[in-house]
Amino acid sequence: MTQPWQVATFRAVLGALLSLALTTLVTYQSNKSWEDGLVAGGVAGLSYLLARGGFEGTYDQKREGPPAQPQAGDVGRPP
Repeated sequence: MTQPWQVATFRAVLGALLSLALTTLVTYQSNKSWEDGLVAGGVAGLSYLLARGGFEGTYDQKREGPPAQPQAGDVGRPP
């Protein structure tokens, strides 16, 4: 697993757990049913995990390239 994938997966797991917990509690408050809350929280957490971990990790991995090395003639030149 490359560095961008590790970072994206770590962020995705944290966000998914937070999303799962908040959605579960809010759904429980409105329906007074833990089953409904856990289902809604699971869907919210899984979708966050897939979107943040999968898509962001794939995008970042393709974007990663060798670091730019400034040349002596680059200093003071407009971009």
